[in-house]
Amino acid sequence: MSTSERLLRDLEEELGELEVGGVWVDCLKGLMKFVEQNRDRIDQSSGYRFGEYEEDERGFRNRIILDNGVIVYGVEGGRPFVRWEQP
Repeated sequence: MSTSERLLRDLEEELGELEVGGVWVDCLKGLMKFVEQNRDRIDQSSGYRFGEYEEDERGFRNRIILDNGVIVYGVEGGRPFVRWEQP
């Protein structure tokens, strides 16, 4: 199973544990779409791990740490986001 397939499976499990609706559900759905769109880059990594949850006045975020970059996802200003960062 590829790295992106494992990650999508883990995200689907987490999504299934959440209540219907809400900004965190929207955030996870956006993250899953991002993973699907970036499979080639994600699959270049041998694996991934989740970083620490962070929260401040702007919102909250978490990181998925890969060998070749970091996916940052969360909510800022009441809106979900997902983006790449360099390690």
